[in-house]
Amino acid sequence: MENSFNPYAEWLGIARRSGRPNHYALLGLEPFESDTAAIVAAGERGMAQLARMEPGEREPQRQQLTAEVQRARQILTNAASKKQYDELLRQKAIPRSAA
Repeated sequence: MENSFNPYAEWLGIARRSGRPNHYALLGLEPFESDTAAIVAAGERGMAQLARMEPGEREPQRQQLTAEVQRARQILTNAASKKQYDELLRQKAIPRSAA
């Protein structure tokens, strides 16, 4: 049963699906959100949520998820990094929409 623990769903309320969520989903944002203030606020909410978690046997997972939230915020608030990331997401979406 331990293998069914999903920190994305349990700690951040992200819907269960396979793989890691993209940076927007990780921060609870709509895809390609352009409002930097909204991105920063979403990152702060995620960090605050994770900071409220009690340390314990899942501390390594909490630390990993905290690093992912920080990285997502960093990429999405840097114009050049965000542009590159958005282009990558668009390229990944092309095969799915063409099918």
